[in-house]
Amino acid sequence: MKKNALVFVLMACICFFVSLVQSQTVDEVLTEAVSVQRAVSSNIEILEANQNIEFANQKIFESKILYLPNFDFNLNCSHFNNSIFTLVSDSMSQAPIILPKGKQDLRYSVRISAWQNIYNGGRIKTANKLTKINKEKTENERDIIKNKIINDVKSVFNECLYYKELLEIDLAKLRSAEVGRVRLPSENIKKLRKKCIEEQLSFEKEVLNLLALMGKDLNSIVRISGKAIPKIKQLDFDKCLFLAYQFKPELKSSQTQEKLDSLSLNLLSLQRFPKITLGIAQEWLGARMFKDDMNWYISLNANIPIFDGGSLFSKIKQGRIKIRQSVLARAKSQREIRLSMSKSFLEYNFWRKRAIDAKLLEKKHYDEDDIELIRNLNRSYYNLEFAVGVDLDSY
Repeated sequence: MKKNALVFVLMACICFFVSLVQSQTVDEVLTEAVSVQRAVSSNIEILEANQNIEFANQKIFESKILYLPNFDFNLNCSHFNNSIFTLVSDSMSQAPIILPKGKQDLRYSVRISAWQNIYNGGRIKTANKLTKINKEKTENERDIIKNKIINDVKSVFNECLYYKELLEIDLAKLRSAEVGRVRLPSENIKKLRKKCIEEQLSFEKEVLNLLALMGKDLNSIVRISGKAIPKIKQLDFDKCLFLAYQFKPELKSSQTQEKLDSLSLNLLSLQRFPKITLGIAQEWLGARMFKDDMNWYISLNANIPIFDGGSLFSKIKQGRIKIRQSVLARAKSQREIRLSMSKSFLEYNFWRKRAIDAKLLEKKHYDEDDIELIRNLNRSYYNLEFAVGVDLDSY
C-alpha cells in the first residue's frame, strides 16, 4: 500500500514538473481567433499594404496644398561682365534673375514673391478627387490581401486541428495496443507508429505555415488550442451573392478604377481651359543690399492653350478607351465572383449534407472518418467565405 502511494506521489510530481516545463517553453497558445488577429496585425503583406495607404494619404495632403499660394525668397550674389543683359533662371524660382549690361564686381539681388492660382478650370479640384479615389483603390487592394490572409489562416488552422485530433486518436490506439488493452498484430502496430510519425510531421509543417502567415518567428513554440467543430449553417445563395456584390473588394476595386479613369479623362478635358495666376513681388538690386534700386510688382497672368498639334485630342480618346476597358473589367469581375461563389456554395452544400447525414452535431466523440468529414466541411465553408468576401459567422 505504501509502495503504491509512493509511486502515485512520484507520478504526480513528474506530471507537475512536465507541465511547468511546457508552460515555460510554449511562447503562445493559439486559437483560430488569436491566429487571425495576429496575422492581421503582423503579416508582412498587410503591413506593406498599410504603408501604401499611408503613401496615398500623403498624396492627398500634397494635392490639398495646391490651393495655397507659393511663397519664394531668393538671394543672389553675382560677379559679371556682360555685353548684353543676361537672364539667370532657376527651376525653383517663379522669375529669373536679370543681370544688366556692363561689368560689376558684386551685385546683390533679393526678392520676396508670392503666387496664387486664381482660376485653372477646376484642375486642382479634380486632382484632389483623383488622390482620394486612388486612396480608396489602395484600401481595396489592402482588403484583397487581408481577406486572402484571413482565409489562409483559417484554412491552415483547420489543417492543424485535423492533424492534431487525428494524431490524438492514433496515439490512443497505439498506447492501447502497446499496453495490451487491444490486441493488434505487430505489423499493424508498426504501421500505426509510422502513421503517427507522418501525422506529427504534417502537423508541424502546418504549424510552420501558420507561423509564417502570422509573421512570427518560425522557431516559436506554440500550442494549438481548440477542437474541430463542424460549420453547419443554412445559407441562402441570393443573400450570399448580394453580400459578395456589396463587400467583395475585387469588385469594389474595379468600380474604383472606373471612377479613376473617368476623372482622369475629365482632368485631360480641363487642360483646354485657361489658367490665371496672381503674383506679388518685392525686389532689391545693386552693389549695396537694400540701398540701391528697389522694384516691386503685382502681376496678373493668364495662359490660354490654343493648339498642341492634336496631342490633347489623342489623350482624350485614350481616356475614353480606358473607361470602356474599366466597364468591361467590372463586368468580368462580377461574372468571376458569381462563378466562384456558385462553385463554393455547391461544394459547401455537398459536405454540409454529408455532415448532416453523419449526425456530426449529435456526436460527442469523433472517429477518423468524422474528423476527415469535418476537415472537408470547414475547408469548403472557408472557401465560401472567401468567395463572398465577408465573415459569414457575422451574418
